[in-house]
Amino acid sequence: MTSIQTLKHIGPYLEFRFRTESYWPPNTNNRRPIRTLEELEDFVRTRRGPNRKSKLRGWFIRILQNERSNTCVGRPKWVEGELRQYNVRDVNELGWNAVMNFLRSVIPLGHDVRNDIPPVKRHRPASGYPRKCVIYEFI
Repeated sequence: MTSIQTLKHIGPYLEFRFRTESYWPPNTNNRRPIRTLEELEDFVRTRRGPNRKSKLRGWFIRILQNERSNTCVGRPKWVEGELRQYNVRDVNELGWNAVMNFLRSVIPLGHDVRNDIPPVKRHRPASGYPRKCVIYEFI
């Protein structure tokens, strides 16, 4: 059994979320802790029912939520006449991509759940990274 933390970008916080927030269907009390890559693969392979694709996506969004989601962090810097900080994204995109790439590597094409695995998040355009919190705008 291989720990889920062996995936790049899955650290202690996201490992804890997989272990403690794994409810299916979403928003129920049916907890199924995921500690290993094998348990993650089995979990995704065995999902059934209507709207599986949207439910899986929502489940991954909840599990891979950043600890400081949608908050301003870091030392403020002057950029283009504004005092800015970094605005943490809601979902850990590097963790998201690591999980989706892992699942695509172990679930073969043609398996009924393969097309329901959410896509990886593509590189952000230069104008979209980093997201910013404007603290002060020089007018």
